[in-house]
This record gives sequence, C-alpha cells and structure tokens, in this order.
Amino acid sequence: MNPHSEHDCDHIRMPQSVPRGLLRFAILRMMMDDEMSGADVMQTLSAHSDGKWTPSPGSIYPLLSSMEEDGLIHEVRTEGRSRIYKTSELGADKLRTMLEQKVDVDHRVRIGRVIWNILIDVNDRIDLHLQAMHFGLDILLEEISELDEPKLKFLRKQLDLLSDKIEKIKERMEEY
Repeated sequence: MNPHSEHDCDHIRMPQSVPRGLLRFAILRMMMDDEMSGADVMQTLSAHSDGKWTPSPGSIYPLLSSMEEDGLIHEVRTEGRSRIYKTSELGADKLRTMLEQKVDVDHRVRIGRVIWNILIDVNDRIDLHLQAMHFGLDILLEEISELDEPKLKFLRKQLDLLSDKIEKIKERMEEY
C-alpha cells in the first residue's frame, strides 16, 4: 500500500482556498465600482489571480443569494438568465467597517501563516515565502503609478530596508 495515498486525508476537511468571509468582502468591493453578474464575479476573480483560482458556480451563486438575502447587494436588472447586482448601502457600510479593522484582518492572515509554518517542512516554507515575495513585488510593479508622493517616499524607504535584509541573508548564506 502506498504510504502517501491520496485517500489518506479523505476524512480531513481541507481549508477553503479563499475564506467565504473574505470572498464576501471582495465581492462587495468589486460591486462598489461595477454592476456584476455571478459570471462576471468569477471572471474578475480569475483575472485578478492570473487564472490561478477561479471560483466555481457552486460557491459563487449561493454566496450571492445569501448576500442578497442579507441586504448586502441588490439586483439592479436581469439580462437574459443573468441577474446583475450592485453593492447596497448596507453592504458599503459593512465593507467600510471591515476596512477600518484591517489591522485585525491582517493579524488573522498572519496567524494563518504561522500555522502553515508549523505544518510544513523548512524547505517548503522557503518556497512559499519566496512565492509571496515575488507576488508582492509584482503587485508593487503594477500599482506604483497609482501611488501618491508620500506613499512613494514611504515605499522607497521600505525597499531600502528590504534591500538591506536581502544583503544580510546573502551574507549569512556565505557562512554555510
């Protein structure tokens, strides 16, 4: 018997790739700017992840229905069989409240990373950290033109600090 059978973990519920609560707020944010159908939501999320993650209709449509029931979004029109939604005032208020608590949200995300660090081998952790760094730098490259002068100044300082840390890592690698 293969010790690493794909069925070894069948009884363990795997975490969602994107927590429903976070997805709910992402949809609210997207619908602040644009009226969207479920298909539009799936396409937009897929585009934002460079095609690495496309939510299924089975996750999006029940979520949209729940959000409409909760008064977070409302239907603005129907096009054929597609219902087109927009963020409601209540949804906008909930989104603002969540964004005001972004420090708490960031803390929860960091806790998730700590748990992953416990679960995986050091070599795999390094790969994940490098992927995260590349992802962050790619986003900076895309969004740099949208930054105001104070944020650009802050970014320059942070990049200098990061550059210093990278040099320290390289120096430490020379020791081994």
